[in-house]
Amino acid sequence: MLPGFTDQVRRGLPREYADSVMEGAIYTNSISPLGSGVLQFNCAAHGEVGSSPNAFRQLGEMVTRLLQMDPSSVTVEQLLDLIQHKL
Repeated sequence: MLPGFTDQVRRGLPREYADSVMEGAIYTNSISPLGSGVLQFNCAAHGEVGSSPNAFRQLGEMVTRLLQMDPSSVTVEQLLDLIQHKL
């Protein structure tokens, strides 16, 4: 359990949430492509009660946007801006 929550954390993602992650990643990649290669999400957990498709869609978008950033020049402010606009 997460501290302060009564939800049970479960390993993996139900199909509904996995599909939502991919929808978010595909949407973001269609706006600004990552380039060639394979994008793979292979580690996840979800809350038994508190998870939603929308939350996982936003996570897919955020991860894809993070991958689009140049790690040598990204600032803390840019990262905070990304997180604050997706939550």
